[in-house]
Amino acid sequence: MFVLDKNGTAQVLWVQGAGKWRGPLAISPTGFVPAGGTLSASRQFGVANQTDVFIVTNGGALQVVWVDGAGKWNGPFCI
Repeated sequence: MFVLDKNGTAQVLWVQGAGKWRGPLAISPTGFVPAGGTLSASRQFGVANQTDVFIVTNGGALQVVWVDGAGKWNGPFCI
């Protein structure tokens, strides 16, 4: 699950199977998005186990952060 917190940070929460929920874990810088901002998430088609999260920043730019499997989050990268 992906959310934007009150400090303008994109966060991820996750669970494996019927286990305990984990997080939140920041996946963007603090102050990155405006209050009430938007994000969208999708798997990366053609790339196994990659998840992309698209975020509209304070400046109105579309940015992406991504992770391969359970690895380290990458980005943000302006698209």
